[in-house]
Amino acid sequence: MSLMKQCLRIKYQLYCLSIDKKDEHNIINMLTEYTTNFILLMANNIDSFKDVVICNCNMDNCSDLLTNIFNDNFINNTEAEYYNNSRYILFAKIKEVPHKLIDSEPEYELIVNNYIFENMKKLMANNYKYHGLYICGEYAFLKFIDKNINTEATNISSDLFIILSGGIGDLFINYSLLYGFIKKKLHKYKKIYIIGTGSYKWDYISKIVFKDEITHISFNNMYMLNYWHEIGIENMINMFRFYDRENIHIYDMFRKELEFINEDNNPYKYNNIFNERLKNSLPENELKLIDALLGNKNFIGLHFFTGDYHDEKKEWRTTTPGRNWNQENIELFLKKAHENNLNIIILSPHPHNNLNKYKHLPKLSISGYIYAVSKLKIVIDIDSSAGHIASFYNIPTITLWGATTPLSTHFKHKLGFRVLRNNISIVSRSENIENIDHETVYNTILHVLCNEIRNSEKIMTYEDSVDGFNIVYVN
Repeated sequence: MSLMKQCLRIKYQLYCLSIDKKDEHNIINMLTEYTTNFILLMANNIDSFKDVVICNCNMDNCSDLLTNIFNDNFINNTEAEYYNNSRYILFAKIKEVPHKLIDSEPEYELIVNNYIFENMKKLMANNYKYHGLYICGEYAFLKFIDKNINTEATNISSDLFIILSGGIGDLFINYSLLYGFIKKKLHKYKKIYIIGTGSYKWDYISKIVFKDEITHISFNNMYMLNYWHEIGIENMINMFRFYDRENIHIYDMFRKELEFINEDNNPYKYNNIFNERLKNSLPENELKLIDALLGNKNFIGLHFFTGDYHDEKKEWRTTTPGRNWNQENIELFLKKAHENNLNIIILSPHPHNNLNKYKHLPKLSISGYIYAVSKLKIVIDIDSSAGHIASFYNIPTITLWGATTPLSTHFKHKLGFRVLRNNISIVSRSENIENIDHETVYNTILHVLCNEIRNSEKIMTYEDSVDGFNIVYVN
């Protein structure tokens, strides 16, 4: 059965809360405890809505009302009271999602959200128009208004919105650019918002390292974010839309789009601010644990697997097949390193139980993991955040490339994400990471230990990778 046909079997009920303007903020706060996938409406009435349960909601009944709706105990025995210029909140209670959709699609929530939002848009298509954002805590919600109500234009804002995406490595590549840009714009705008669309880790760290300059918000529904972006709001910078650029490193792409291309090329200009804020965010017990484990012990960090363990399915999942180094090479490398007294510490969780005899980094907070990487002597990485964190701290890195390359992403875009400095890359010409044997990696470490990285302080460009600068090719 096609995905579209499966979506048509999603069972849900749309609810519309009729609220008084004075209660709006408190009721939205209460609703976010159950769902953040809703939209706000301003209308004199909603008589045109079909198959929607309309409920009068106020501060006296809101808690019980929402509890009953989301526990499937709701009985609609009241008529909604219409206030002057009434506010409404439209949301869905999901009743059933096809099992095939859940089993076959790890991101099924995104698909469900999109399906529901598309139906909400159809409901409003002829009578409503976009009317701005409502920001409540860390969430942003779309507002719509009846077209018969006259209001001023809503695509002009005294605030600046920056949409960011990507993984945590992207933040370490571009932190100084973003900080410098925000610093220049602070006097011009009432408030600057960063809207995260990437990983939880990205959002978590950006809240720490931009804490004094911006407010961090997010759309819990990616399709609402896409709709908002397509409207073309003034004072919006969407860095995500530039990720399809080609023949350029992501750092130079950010430099160009943030208008830093003619300024001092220093991607680590504001490292001291980042470091201070990060360290201040660490609990003292975690700080002491890391210092005791790694301090002055010259550990070489090894990161060979990117993925996570799925508790329900009892299996390991990886985000990019073909990027992880294979078990045989890992075992042979660790054996040889141990025999030659190299202190190796494994940085990430992985599915290989037979490696448990080797030293592993303990489970840490995200800030703790970053601080731990900053204490290493060398990092061996597979194109993940560990290498970019190490580069940020000017620690030599060795990157192993398989399905991704210094010249292209796993989507085959010709966009570079290579570590910016102090890096040797080992690249499989056939894009098969298993062809990178343990001897090549071990010998490369010896070169690094002998300070044989050429021009280690040079900020590498996409053209440098094209020219093979500090790249070792294997089959």
